[in-house]
Amino acid sequence: MPTFNIPLVFIFKTTIHNSSLKKYTKNNTNPASRGIDGSILKQYNEYMEKQKGNIVLRGKYRPEYKEKLLDLAKFFADNGFVPTEHTLNEILGKTASGRLPDDKQMLLDVLQNGEKYIEPNGNIVRYKNGISAHIDRKRGWIITITPRKRIVKEWRRINE
Repeated sequence: MPTFNIPLVFIFKTTIHNSSLKKYTKNNTNPASRGIDGSILKQYNEYMEKQKGNIVLRGKYRPEYKEKLLDLAKFFADNGFVPTEHTLNEILGKTASGRLPDDKQMLLDVLQNGEKYIEPNGNIVRYKNGISAHIDRKRGWIITITPRKRIVKEWRRINE
């Protein structure tokens, strides 16, 4: 990619809110991705789209599988949750194998009403009916939803 000698703030001034950009570049510690070569604009736009619930799929998928991924992402986004692409693939894979129920409402119930725990790394866990949903502590994205027979002893219960 070509390198541009234009101040970073100038590139984003008219289209992107400056405080959001500062927050993103502050959290993005990879020096290579902070250069002004256009890649940071792509990464930032992906970040902002995910914040609004519009997921950007990076993988190449068959059209019918891609539609399932996008439908599932829309379902969670419509209910106030932002899943990652990895999470969507995990959910579809685990429902296809029978490890998770093929019931989006049940998964949503775990996210909304499950008992709240915190992992040692600080991420939030919701647990209900043998299913745990793990949520990123910084961004609030769903990291994974997985079947689990019991809570992990290292999790600490959070009283709401």
